[in-house]
Amino acid sequence: MVSVRHNVARGLFLALLLFAFPGFAYLDANSGSMIVGAILGGLAMIGVFFSSIKNKILSPFRKDKDGLDDRL
Repeated sequence: MVSVRHNVARGLFLALLLFAFPGFAYLDANSGSMIVGAILGGLAMIGVFFSSIKNKILSPFRKDKDGLDDRL
């Protein structure tokens, strides 16, 4: 059996769906290029993050060419 509280919640949800207001969104060429730039920047950030993690994991197993250890 469904409680009164659930019925009220369902009624409010349906009312919001039926009487939704339009979102006045406008995407022009500049907005599209900004979205593409943000996506490419995020992909580059992910690549640099995993590359630095890989380098930190593999750095103890590498030999330096000049014999000096530049790590902190």
